[in-house]
Amino acid sequence: MKQLTQYRKHGNDFLLIKRSGSVGIFQEKKYNSYEVITIQSHNGREIMGNVIPPAEFAPSDESWGSKGWTYTIEADALKKFDELCEIALTTPPKTITVPAT
Repeated sequence: MKQLTQYRKHGNDFLLIKRSGSVGIFQEKKYNSYEVITIQSHNGREIMGNVIPPAEFAPSDESWGSKGWTYTIEADALKKFDELCEIALTTPPKTITVPAT
């Protein structure tokens, strides 16, 4: 699976500066802002005949506030990162049941 180390959003480039599991801090250099995200993933897809390999991606704009947060102060971003990492350690993994075919 291709890991998320950078992404582009609204014309801005974000680079990974810290990661633990599925929690990451990405920095945008132009405006010196930080995004703390819960990294999303998919197991591969086919869209109009094009095969998309498994990959990680940043949350959508609609998920902002529940899976992504923006900060202008690095210390605030690190605090949110630590909070999300602590939640990840105490939350049991979700079990997905696949119906028998």
